[in-house]
Amino acid sequence: MRCFVVFSTLILLASLHSSALRVRNANINVKAASLLQARVAANATEPEFSKIRVVSDMHLGSPRTQKAETLADVRQFFQYHAVPSYISEEKISHIVFLGDVFEAWLTPLDEETPTIRSILTDPVERFGVVFPEIIESIKKIAAETSAEVWILRGNHDDRLSEQLVRELFGPSVHYPGDFLYFPSDSLPLVKMQHGHFNDIFNRPDPLGRPSYGEYVSRCQADHYKREEIRAEKKKNKKQKGFAALANWFTTHYLAVKEWIDEHTPEHPNWIAEADDPFALPVYSETVRGTLRVIRRSWLGKYLTRKFMERFTRKGFPKLAKTIMLGACEYDHEPSEEELKHLYFTGQMKYIRVLMRSDRALYGSNGTMSDSLMMYPDKSMWSIIQDYALLPGQFANQGMSEDYIKELLIGSTANQEYFVCSEKDATVTVMGHTHDHYLRKFQKYDKGQEQIVYANSGAWTDSSKKTFVDIIMARNKYGELPIRVELHKWNKGAPKLVASQNTPNFELSVGKTAAGSPSTPRSREEAGI
Repeated sequence: MRCFVVFSTLILLASLHSSALRVRNANINVKAASLLQARVAANATEPEFSKIRVVSDMHLGSPRTQKAETLADVRQFFQYHAVPSYISEEKISHIVFLGDVFEAWLTPLDEETPTIRSILTDPVERFGVVFPEIIESIKKIAAETSAEVWILRGNHDDRLSEQLVRELFGPSVHYPGDFLYFPSDSLPLVKMQHGHFNDIFNRPDPLGRPSYGEYVSRCQADHYKREEIRAEKKKNKKQKGFAALANWFTTHYLAVKEWIDEHTPEHPNWIAEADDPFALPVYSETVRGTLRVIRRSWLGKYLTRKFMERFTRKGFPKLAKTIMLGACEYDHEPSEEELKHLYFTGQMKYIRVLMRSDRALYGSNGTMSDSLMMYPDKSMWSIIQDYALLPGQFANQGMSEDYIKELLIGSTANQEYFVCSEKDATVTVMGHTHDHYLRKFQKYDKGQEQIVYANSGAWTDSSKKTFVDIIMARNKYGELPIRVELHKWNKGAPKLVASQNTPNFELSVGKTAAGSPSTPRSREEAGI
């Protein structure tokens, strides 16, 4: 009963806190609009607008991205952005491929892991894609248009390197590594990363081994391979009677569902301009607010210590095994003896001495060095046992229990801690989760402004093919991000899903009309 009262009190406090924040943010927006109108009245100079376009998680060369319709969208994206007039009309100054453009992790257990160089230079079609053609498409954008092109690595193409990008893509395609900042490294108002650094299973391993997520992906690839074999056998075997009827109903149902999903209008709450276009139901906001209180309070820190002690010892080993076997999707759960005879063969590994861009852990002066070697064949049982100690291995590298806990939460696609802990950025963009997203958060540090978090989503068969635009304004104050937009590609006719103005917008002056707010409220109003 006492626990129930305590939990109810926390929920009530979180609800009041969320309501207060909404009122405060509304007042801030009104005040900012007034400031802008005052600047216009004073004949302030109109800024020049440009756009940073961000796309991620195409997973080309993967069973996840192989439908003809999906690949047509991908090719259309490349074709449109290679046209100089399109880039000029859209005022695109930068195009950022934010990781996992290429698939290099999905290698079945019994096959040797290829190098990413061999994957990207292979002229043979791989799940509907010929990689040299994709590389030429990206090079064409950089060569024939005024847009600066950037490629960051994600977890599924984590073996990309500056040397390889320069060799395959040429000097016009830039490779910043794992993090990218705009307008500059010294003024990081916009921070971009793929997002796997915030996921305990997919961030670079503390002991230099392949990430646990890569082994899980290989299990998934093994499942895909077994399914292909089953499908081929099923195709060659004529179905009769009830089995044929059941298969027809299943196929028909999936086809109808896909059509409905494609033709259903977007959610009515996803409007072009709102303080919070991703307003969640009250109970969801309450849970999020309660998590926030628990995360940042003394109670949360106490519970973290108790939770991590117990979870590291008992919970994480079970979780590691569950995730591995869940990806394999065997017909029955293998016994310990069976797991000892299931081997990962030919596993490549990169030894990473220091991650140059992980500033939170290593500071700003770190350097990165990769070396390639073949990892010995190991059984699935051995891998599970080795990585069951992962939280403790991160702790031995100097990582706090609180940070490790957030990496665990980050593996569930909840990035709030990492977003709200930002110091300099007013906009942060990630991918990795495959969930397109846009909303404002209040930073944790007192006195800090809000931050806009955007997730660019994915371009796999099951995703919505979304991308993020960041509107930059250049005036006497410098170059500032003033607006973030989330778009659906929509067969080459991009559809605005949601947008947010940034905390920087009051420092810029948009095109105005009598009686209208001075910040641009639409792409047309901004001249974009």
